[in-house]
Amino acid sequence: MIPIDTETLLFRVGLQAPPIVCLQAGPGIWHRTDPWQDIVSKCLHRGVVGFHTAYDAACIMASDNTLIPAVFDAYQGNRVTCGLVRQKLLDVADGSKQTHGRTKGAYSLAGVARRVLGEDIEKGAVRVRYSELWDTPVNEWPEAFREYAAQDTAVTERLWRWQQGSSAYLEDQYRQARAALWLQLSSVWGLRVDTEAVERYRVQVTAKRDTVGTALQNRGLLRKDFSRDTKKAKEALVAAYATLGKAPPTTEKGETSLTRESCENSGDTWLEQYAEFASLQHELSTSIPALEKTNQIHPWYDTIL
Repeated sequence: MIPIDTETLLFRVGLQAPPIVCLQAGPGIWHRTDPWQDIVSKCLHRGVVGFHTAYDAACIMASDNTLIPAVFDAYQGNRVTCGLVRQKLLDVADGSKQTHGRTKGAYSLAGVARRVLGEDIEKGAVRVRYSELWDTPVNEWPEAFREYAAQDTAVTERLWRWQQGSSAYLEDQYRQARAALWLQLSSVWGLRVDTEAVERYRVQVTAKRDTVGTALQNRGLLRKDFSRDTKKAKEALVAAYATLGKAPPTTEKGETSLTRESCENSGDTWLEQYAEFASLQHELSTSIPALEKTNQIHPWYDTIL
């Protein structure tokens, strides 16, 4: 398998498969003004591995649509796989997927390399500056840009070799890689936001939040301004778990945990409502305003749970 990667312009709403600035394949780097399409075709014929390969594949096809048949054929012919997909399959196999899935950055290339290879990858500021090299050939790039571009394919290849040691758990990798591509393309296309539906949803959530909030106020778990009284909530959670004969969940710092999962597993109806209130507040303060600011959204999918 040949390790591949791309550096692209920055993605944004409406442009989730931005034009590539360069292609990396093995140790080589090809600028967009080089015949990179020939390199892609040759690599796809032999077989490629990337990390979040679906993103790179989408960008490659968007940058030159004549490559679409070759990309689809390679996926269908089991000649495209993905280090991210493979690692998730291995983590499912050993039971650690849920734990890593809750850790920020655990499934970035840097996170996986640190965890399984013991390597610390330098993720400098250059990674978001490749637009500066749009018209600059590779032999004129500053060293930091060349090193960063070459680093990812080198690490991807070492990761692929390490993962091969557990190949018995990777039989589904190609099907899962195809699923990741289809969902990536769906995300790139995006969904149109129905502004009237968003407003109706906001009204519904507000009414539900007010009803739940008033009940929690009467219970003493919320203050008059609807802010949460975490001290009382923690006391209630400790008492609820004591009734169950269990120790209450704690944070990494040893504090009583008031996560939704902790509250819902407490067996206490009021704490369940407390968790629901927090979720409703998040909808009103974050999710709904985000929908109101745009007419298009790009869903994110975790294909392996």
